[in-house]
Amino acid sequence: MTTRWVQTLRVRATVLDPARAARALFAVGGKKPSRTFKALGVLAKDIVVRDYPLAVKAPTYWSDLAIDLRDLVGDVRGTVLVEAEPVALVPAPKNAAPLKMPASLPALLRRTNLGPVAFQSLTRSVIRVVRLSDARPVGDATVTRLGDGGRVLLGHTDEQGLLVLPWQAEHLPPDHEPLLVSDPATHDYALVPPGLYQTRKPDDTSGLLHQGESLMLTITTDRDAYRPEESIALVGFALVDTPFARSGLRLLPEGTPVVLRVSDVNEKTVAEQSLSLDGQGKFWTRLPIVKDTRLGSLHITALALGATASAYVKLEDFRTPEFEVTARAAHSSILIGERVPIRVRASHYSGVPVTFGEVAYSSHCRVSPDPVPGLASGWVAGDSEVKYRKHR
Repeated sequence: MTTRWVQTLRVRATVLDPARAARALFAVGGKKPSRTFKALGVLAKDIVVRDYPLAVKAPTYWSDLAIDLRDLVGDVRGTVLVEAEPVALVPAPKNAAPLKMPASLPALLRRTNLGPVAFQSLTRSVIRVVRLSDARPVGDATVTRLGDGGRVLLGHTDEQGLLVLPWQAEHLPPDHEPLLVSDPATHDYALVPPGLYQTRKPDDTSGLLHQGESLMLTITTDRDAYRPEESIALVGFALVDTPFARSGLRLLPEGTPVVLRVSDVNEKTVAEQSLSLDGQGKFWTRLPIVKDTRLGSLHITALALGATASAYVKLEDFRTPEFEVTARAAHSSILIGERVPIRVRASHYSGVPVTFGEVAYSSHCRVSPDPVPGLASGWVAGDSEVKYRKHR
């Protein structure tokens, strides 16, 4: 410890149990770490107090003090909370302002020979425990979850120092709870900080989605423009993106509910239906557009298990053409001076052909050069808009 102007220093120390050590080291349950004896609920009888006179010399009035932690709490393993508090200052130098007592300073010290390393994925979690002194694996180490409800045993490491936890709901502690790794042979322990098992929790409340899974939802309409009082035909699919299947996908149970909703430009619901998925994750329907729905954009949403898919269509009062006309040339390229037949076809939207009474047309030709085999690079064959005069 390094101080200035301090003549006497009071040091308090206590060995924290794992639960208090977790509260002091980590932000547990959304609360900030607690670093005082009072906040941690440490009894006065469990606190070791020592006063140390310091050798302070002018003119700098600095002093250094080395304290062996074993002199305070003994040869223990675990987390030690130490607090240094000045209790007396040296007299202020002549013509100097009065000295101000510094605030106490806490410190957390961990003494352990255990080095737990944790790897987490959505399909399994692996915890490996080695000794820091020689990197040898620690067998039969106990891994426990520390929570508000007490300790929950997760398992013991094997002779390789490994504990493998396959995915199960009870093996995924909440992300605000740390893990306790202890060695019963040496009475040593170490803490793994919270946040190791952080995974996104699904928005679904039905229990059909596991932690780490998400729903992929999509809808497609038959066209993008409709007239008033028509029906919107659509089809949709719902699949689960999951790490627990080799394909990365799985189907939801047949009959899983899907809610479809249509809103106008004022976000007023103008149509709504409840559907059910079939065995292949598909759903389809026709949504009638009610009379007097406001023209403009319509917003279609599908909701299932907390997931949302959207599509937009237009509602317009447009005139439907009576028939369709197509024209196609027999050849896509012709030489200058050649003629090409054009096939013109007209039919009603019902499929009935149209009898031609009169046909008007206009043609446009795009000139493109015809490549000449063996022509050197930089030369172009064909008519040119630039006229050149020849000289002999």
